[in-house]
Amino acid sequence: PDLSGQSIRDTFPDEAEAWYDDYDRVLDTGESIRFERESEPQGMVLEMFVTRVDDGSGQRLLAVMQDVTGRRRLEANLAFLAEVSTDLAGLTNITATMDALGAKLGRHFHATRCAFFEFNETLDGAVCDSDWHQAGESSLVGSDRTSDFYTDEFLHLMRAGETFVVRDRDADPRVDPAALAPLHIASYIVVPIARDKQLQFALSLYDSRPRDWHAEEVELMREITSRLWTRLERARVEEALAGSEEKYRTLFDSIDEGFCSVEILFNEEGKAVDYRFLEINPAFERQTGIQDGVGRTMREISPDHEDSWFEIYGQVITTGEARRFEHQAAALDRFYDVYAFRIGKPHEHRVAILFRDISARKRTEEALRDSEERFRLFVTASSDTVYRMSADWSR
Repeated sequence: PDLSGQSIRDTFPDEAEAWYDDYDRVLDTGESIRFERESEPQGMVLEMFVTRVDDGSGQRLLAVMQDVTGRRRLEANLAFLAEVSTDLAGLTNITATMDALGAKLGRHFHATRCAFFEFNETLDGAVCDSDWHQAGESSLVGSDRTSDFYTDEFLHLMRAGETFVVRDRDADPRVDPAALAPLHIASYIVVPIARDKQLQFALSLYDSRPRDWHAEEVELMREITSRLWTRLERARVEEALAGSEEKYRTLFDSIDEGFCSVEILFNEEGKAVDYRFLEINPAFERQTGIQDGVGRTMREISPDHEDSWFEIYGQVITTGEARRFEHQAAALDRFYDVYAFRIGKPHEHRVAILFRDISARKRTEEALRDSEERFRLFVTASSDTVYRMSADWSR
């Protein structure tokens, strides 16, 4: 809008006094300032450059502003995602981790409730494993028949792996407002995990008010759901691996993560220099691109494979301590999230490895960092041409 002739206080009557204090300081000192601040009345975060215009009056300011709300949301979401990933990496108790994560998600999204569901469609069962909710709300923890609780349209979308977003229960023909009202649910996001068109897991976020969920919020929920389900699968495999081989065989054959057991090969000086594949699961080839790996060594398959991989696995053998890490395999043009632990007797030099290709995620994070840096450089270089607001300042 054209603000010519209007006063700042008339235009933004609810703006915080801190803004006006900054303007006063620039007028008094003549020193320009650059800052970022949230404008609550406008629901925006603005990057500001304010300088005094020396026209003799001593009352004129030049303000250059840029809306950085999207960038700040992205930064906050990336930081939160990193925090969640750290929590999942240290998972030792599945139930306790899910309860803590639900509370953290509820606070981050300012939601009323966050719930985790698992499904067994063969038995028509839906189980709420964990449900964080604000005080005064009833718990959803327990079991229900899937067909009694969910509509056919909802289940169709969930089985296709599509995120279900409701912004206002009373205006969305896909849902039954009467069923949601007693639960104080007016809007929600449900992100499913499906395999072979069978619904397996869903992470749900609810609000007691109608809400226009931002695209960044929906995408963050998708990423968290993917990482959570992957970590839960891994946790269950790890629990099974601690027991009998017969108990975990079905699990590691069906998971999406790669699994292999290897024999670490040492040279005469006791340095790990290679490893031989002893066992691999069906996902191994998809995650590595390596075919017919059993019986072959890594050096034989990829002569340029980095020494650091052999050193890490050698340390697992010599110390007996499991390692969880993220590491690049440049020779394979991939980046992996890895959990490695010693199996068998120490002198057998065997290591079991659970891993996941996270190359796409790493490329996305790098692109976001590059984009942010380019954006900062652009704003700095062109701040005097983005948007000029000149106004007489009266105190």
